Amino acid sequence: MASRVVEQNRSYRRGLVLGLTMAEIAVLIIFCLLLACAFLMNEKEQKILLLTNENSELAQVKQIVQRIRERGADPEKFDELFQELKRVQEQAAKSEAIQAELDKLKEDTKELVQDAQYAKEMKESLKDTPFQEKPPQAVAEALKASGDLAKAAADKKVAEIEAERLKGQLANIQQKLERLGKGTEMPACWADPKTGKVEYIFRIDLTSTGLIIHDLKLPHRAEEQALLPLSMINFDQELSRGQFSAQTEPLAQWSKNHGCRFFVIARDRTEAEEKDVYKAMLRTLEDHFYKFVTE
Repeated sequence: MASRVVEQNRSYRRGLVLGLTMAEIAVLIIFCLLLACAFLMNEKEQKILLLTNENSELAQVKQIVQRIRERGADPEKFDELFQELKRVQEQAAKSEAIQAELDKLKEDTKELVQDAQYAKEMKESLKDTPFQEKPPQAVAEALKASGDLAKAAADKKVAEIEAERLKGQLANIQQKLERLGKGTEMPACWADPKTGKVEYIFRIDLTSTGLIIHDLKLPHRAEEQALLPLSMINFDQELSRGQFSAQTEPLAQWSKNHGCRFFVIARDRTEAEEKDVYKAMLRTLEDHFYKFVTE
């Protein structure tokens, strides 16, 4: 009996490793394997999530490319599109700066108007009194205040015109962006602020011997046009190519300084066999303007 107990104790000791039974070691091994599996599954889930996001973004890009192809856009013109987006941002920043300056001018003008009103009331109160005659210094100060008021009003008007022009320019750029790069390189100097539709400043006839500029005189652009450098242009007269370039150069330079281009309506008045002459006249026109050709 005693010998059997001793034999059982020996067998039990042979089943222990570091004080653990084989069953406990198996449980530990299985636990470690489960931890490893859980770690690997978590890593795989992260990769699956990342790939899913990338696949979603790729699908969106494919949709955009598909829409661009459906609209018939030329991929080679994407660089021009991005350049126009950059110009839109610059023009928007410029427009905001002008609006801020316009607000400041409004405040300054309001103060000057109040001063002028006060001066007028003082003049009325001093009428028919011994103080009616003003000393030269007071007259000079009154004239200076009047001059400052006129200058502020003029600056305010110019700022308003500039802001309105930029609104139309931005609307024109947005209209061109909707066509995904099918427009011209520079935005129109004159465009409808709401629709972005181009507004033409001149109609130009291309003849066998020169070019004739006709002023369209848009009524709602009269004040703005009065500020443009047009004094050198001889309207309704036939000009040689050299005369045309020289007389329209100040306006072209103005448009370059303002980051835009004026649009004109071009009419072919050359003979049927004078296509080379017509092309030469058209190149001269295109040096300074964007054109819409009509019969």
